[in-house]
Amino acid sequence: PGAVFLALPGYLTIRAVESLAGLDPDDWRVMTLNHYLATLLSVGLLGALGGLLLLRTSRELLPELPDWTHAAAALTCGLGTLMLPYATVLFDHVAAAVLLLASFYCLTRAGADGLVDRRKSTYLLLAGAAAGMSIVVNYVTAGVVLLLAGYAVKRCGLRPRTAFFLLGGLPFALLLGGYHAVCFGSPIATANQLSVEGLRLEGKALGSFGLPQPGAALKLLFGTRRGLFLTSPVLLFALGGAVAALRRKRTAWAAGFSLLVFAFYLAMNSSFEHWHAGYALGPRYLTPALPFLGLWLALAFAKLPRAAPAVAAISALVLLLATAVDAQPPTFSGNPLAGHHWPLVSRGAVTHAEITIEGPVSANPIGTWEGWYYRVFSIRSPQARWSSFNLGELIWPRSLLSLLPLAAFLGAGFLALTREIRVRRS
Repeated sequence: PGAVFLALPGYLTIRAVESLAGLDPDDWRVMTLNHYLATLLSVGLLGALGGLLLLRTSRELLPELPDWTHAAAALTCGLGTLMLPYATVLFDHVAAAVLLLASFYCLTRAGADGLVDRRKSTYLLLAGAAAGMSIVVNYVTAGVVLLLAGYAVKRCGLRPRTAFFLLGGLPFALLLGGYHAVCFGSPIATANQLSVEGLRLEGKALGSFGLPQPGAALKLLFGTRRGLFLTSPVLLFALGGAVAALRRKRTAWAAGFSLLVFAFYLAMNSSFEHWHAGYALGPRYLTPALPFLGLWLALAFAKLPRAAPAVAAISALVLLLATAVDAQPPTFSGNPLAGHHWPLVSRGAVTHAEITIEGPVSANPIGTWEGWYYRVFSIRSPQARWSSFNLGELIWPRSLLSLLPLAAFLGAGFLALTREIRVRRS
């Protein structure tokens, strides 16, 4: 339930303002706006926080590298990986990723030399809280939280103070147990165990997980339908950076932890009966592991200052365009980039299962008002068309020109960042 809990404060604030203004929350325009704002104020903000956390963690682990490499790593992870599309929809992937990264950052800081005991305890408490909330967001993160507990012992030693990590997670364990008791009748009953028949299989752990499938793992990494390195080739450089860091005495433990997290998620995803993840852009279940690879991009940028930025730019271009067109392409589109996104951009429409979808942007047909299997309004109605949108469409609806404000914003950001780095160098 964690993604909903995270969206609740923003939504309650929005509704309070709208109540004062006398707006009807069931009006389609108000409801569409509320969905957008609730996502922006939860998953969207967490995605932005993830960039800052990655920048600071990268600096902490690799302080000898120039500033531009850390900034490039953070920007690449945010714009050139699946962190981008899944920061625009109310899924749990980005929230889980950022919470796990926050816990890792706090543990890294807790083990820093010269830190007073009170600060160490605070960082351990915050690390435990972020880890605990990550499990509320997604059960699977419990495997990484166990790894984080081991990392806490490595960074801070097996001392009474290290128990602050467990103490930080305790309120969230109580929250999740209470939620389970209210909704499912027992603190240890999970939503997975009570899922619909099509998603719950006999003999599978939590009704879904078996043994890892090597074939599925290969498709998750290199397949044309769900291949991670197809949509984000820059992550090959990140993987190389992690291996290089593993050979350094100072960063070996942190790099090993990052690779373990990635291996854990790959094994989990390939053991999942529905490993392809339905309507998805890339292997979305791997998203929580991506910042842990992104941490080592700074090394790749430092060692390959021409090749790595070029591949990062390609990854960002692919993900920016794919996100603007459709962050959730249908399962039966085959290779989503070639069979769904490109026809929408080049021809303005694509037909799947006798249903024609119109582009070139915000083409997702699944929203509050319509979908593949149900329709409240017709597929070309204003309600359906505005189920998916970007802010530029307020000026240029259903046009590639709607991406100009985003391009201007990103351009201004790059210029400001370049200026800041030059000032620091001088």
